[in-house]
Amino acid sequence: MKRKGTSGLPLWVALAIAVSSLMGCRTQRIVTVPEYHEVYVHQRDTVSTVDSIYVQDSVLVMQLHDTIYITRTREKFRDRWRDRLITDTVIERDTVTVVRTVEKPPSRWEEMSMWVGRASMLLLLLYAVAYAICARLRL
Repeated sequence: MKRKGTSGLPLWVALAIAVSSLMGCRTQRIVTVPEYHEVYVHQRDTVSTVDSIYVQDSVLVMQLHDTIYITRTREKFRDRWRDRLITDTVIERDTVTVVRTVEKPPSRWEEMSMWVGRASMLLLLLYAVAYAICARLRL
């Protein structure tokens, strides 16, 4: 039942404002992006090696007639040192997930729906103000 002198228009305006405030476009998205941190570590190591060599040189010449006997023996020890520098490169990689917001531009449909929503909200606001002014003047 309707009361005399009241209309259901403000209820409809309030319902339209509530429904239009629930609609919206989402242009931002939260994305987790892996971020890599690399650290190069150089490890140097000196390796020394020793090699001993025994060298024996002998000359032996023998002749029986006219007698030539030559016997010479030469012995020598050699130590050979070899130094090497070994460099190892180790890459330490650390992965950290970072949360970032990515914003995409609105599509044509989203732009049009936002424009229509703003225009309808303005019209509803103007209608509600006009209705309130008319209601005050009737009193």
